Amino acid sequence: MKKASLELVSAIAVAMASEPYYHLATEAQAKELIDGKLAEFNPDIRDGNKIAIRLTDEGLKMDEAKTGDTATQMTTDSANTNPAAAPTAVPASGFAIIDNATLPGASRGGRNGPVYPFDDLAVGQSFFVPATDDKPEPAKSIASTATSAAKRFATPVLNEDQSPVMEEYKVKGETKTRPKMNETRKFAVKSVEAGKTYGSWTAPQNGALVQRTK
Repeated sequence: MKKASLELVSAIAVAMASEPYYHLATEAQAKELIDGKLAEFNPDIRDGNKIAIRLTDEGLKMDEAKTGDTATQMTTDSANTNPAAAPTAVPASGFAIIDNATLPGASRGGRNGPVYPFDDLAVGQSFFVPATDDKPEPAKSIASTATSAAKRFATPVLNEDQSPVMEEYKVKGETKTRPKMNETRKFAVKSVEAGKTYGSWTAPQNGALVQRTK
C-alpha cells in the first residue's frame, strides 16, 4: 500500500476518535482505501471536493495491526526514577491502571485486542502509553484502538420482540442497513507531556493517557 494511503488511514483513525468522528478526503486521495474496502465515504457530508470518510472494520483492523507492535513498551524504568509516577495497579497486560489522573481535554475512542487493559478499567481509571522512537505520538496511534474497544463493548438495541433495531447508513450514495448499537463503555485518548501533572498524576515522559469515561 502507498505511503500516502497508510498516512490517510492514520489520519482517519485519529479523526474518528473525537468529534465530528470522520475525516475529509477527495476521491483521488482515498481511492486505494475505497477499492480495498478499508474505508467508506458518506457523500451527504462534503466540503468542496472533499467527502466525509470513515474506516471500515477492516480498515480499523489494519490500523491496529500497524500500531500495536510497539505498544507493549511500558514505563517501568521511568517509574523507578520518578516515584510520583508509580502506577496504582498493574494488570496482566503490563499496562498500569491509574486512579488519580485527569485528562487534559476530551476525545474518545477504543481497541479490540489483548495488549491494552481496556477490560480492566473502571470508570475514571486510566493507563499510560509512552512515546517511542517509532511512535512519537501514541495518542494518534491508539485512537483507532480506542474506537474499536468501544465498539467491542457495544450491545445491540432491541425491539420488544428482542429483534435488533436496524438503522440506515449510506455508502457511495447507496443506502444500507445495520443493527443499531448502544455504547456501554467509552474511552478517551489524550496526549500528555513529560513532567506535567494531570490531576494528582505526573506524566513520567511524553505519551498518551487513555481513560475510561463511561
